[in-house]
Amino acid sequence: MPSSARTAAREVGANPTFRVAARAGYAANGILHLLIGGLVIAVGFGAKEDSDQTGAFRALAAAPLGAAALWALAVGLVALGAWHLLQAFAPRRLTLWSRIGRVVTEAP
Repeated sequence: MPSSARTAAREVGANPTFRVAARAGYAANGILHLLIGGLVIAVGFGAKEDSDQTGAFRALAAAPLGAAALWALAVGLVALGAWHLLQAFAPRRLTLWSRIGRVVTEAP
């Protein structure tokens, strides 16, 4: 990656707003897992609902402010994905092998 692009990526990664958004992505990921887990438990006790992610999203969308919650989850997950890409392709002060390891572990 050219040094100007790497510098820009590091500046974005150091931006406090972006870091907060990326951390919100971790929370969004946890919330999605809780929703799907709750749906699985409900189906296990005999509920007649969709037993996949679509059912969890429909249940959330049907709730008051559900659409806004889905948008917030989407924004958080996109920010988290962008964070992982930045960490994979613009790491700081790493040797060649450490950089390759970072790309392998961080890139989706």
